[in-house]
Amino acid sequence: MMDVCGAPALTHRVVAQYDQPVVTVIGGAGKSGSLSLAAAAQAGCRRTVGVVPTEEEAALLRDSGVADAVVV
Repeated sequence: MMDVCGAPALTHRVVAQYDQPVVTVIGGAGKSGSLSLAAAAQAGCRRTVGVVPTEEEAALLRDSGVADAVVV
């Protein structure tokens, strides 16, 4: 199990330190994952990639528009 407490805030803080990085989030369709993708975009990320385990989650993430790319 991975601890996701504070992941969106940490993502924003780390992304803001770099010049337009690409960020990949494992579990991008979940609560913390989608918030982390949004935080990365808000912090100036050039591209966001969400990684999900199923096509169902991929469809949800694509429909949300939070990730630039989705990988199953």
